[in-house]
Amino acid sequence: MPTTAPPVTVRLLPPAEHARLLTAPGPYQGMSAPPDPEHARVVVVETDDGRIVGSWTLHDTVHAEPLYLSEAIRGSAAIGRALLEAVLEQLAVHGVQAAFVLIDPENTEVLGMAERLGFERLPGIPFALRLPGG
Repeated sequence: MPTTAPPVTVRLLPPAEHARLLTAPGPYQGMSAPPDPEHARVVVVETDDGRIVGSWTLHDTVHAEPLYLSEAIRGSAAIGRALLEAVLEQLAVHGVQAAFVLIDPENTEVLGMAERLGFERLPGIPFALRLPGG
């Protein structure tokens, strides 16, 4: 037997209201700071009395791929470090706060390298939403 959902409003939460997320039920409750409005947009679901009862955060992020190194330079820590430093500089110049890569879980050599470079394994399984024109 289906239940009737209460009337709600779905809207983009203006940056001036991001602090409301810190007291609303959900992933930001109790955190010290709300998402940075320079790098995140938050779509909320609110009840008629203004309570936030749902949200979905859209973070600016970079998908850093593909990485290619010819066989002649693979294994060179100096070249790998120089490439990483140049990439990190570009991310910083553009104000990017997060980047992700996809690695074949069976490629233990690359997995180990990514972890040594500071990448963290993320929970879950990645999915992509392809938008029209994209």
